[in-house]
Amino acid sequence: MDWYYIKDGQQVGPVDDPTFTALARQGTIGPSDRVWNASMGSEWSYAADVPGLFPAEAPAWHQATDSRAGRPAGSLTPNASLTEHPDIGVNEAIGRSKAMMRGNRWKLFCLSCRFIGWTLLSLLTCGIGWFFLMPYMQVSFAHFYEDIR
Repeated sequence: MDWYYIKDGQQVGPVDDPTFTALARQGTIGPSDRVWNASMGSEWSYAADVPGLFPAEAPAWHQATDSRAGRPAGSLTPNASLTEHPDIGVNEAIGRSKAMMRGNRWKLFCLSCRFIGWTLLSLLTCGIGWFFLMPYMQVSFAHFYEDIR
């Protein structure tokens, strides 16, 4: 199938599927560029809306948990560094994680303490509140990570 795309205000194409995919992987076609093929009718779409064109990225705030305590292991774990920089080793990721948390441990402790009341409240609801609390906690920790990054 032939693809057309708009780059810098100029329509480019037609290009075949393998070339189109290669252009996206090289960065010639960006997610915000408009693209079109015959199956789309008369509507141009953003390249980001084409399924499978750009590789899915894992969130940068992955956190492992300490299974014994049910809390983030060592605060922000090396997963965050490994997700953002897959070419580094585990030891370097741990070092980066430690350096990132230097001076921020108290902030993380205070953030964690804010959930004590909510945790007790969710226990009073026989665990039903836990379904609402866990996503709230994870998003809060993700924002914390984004703030210190």
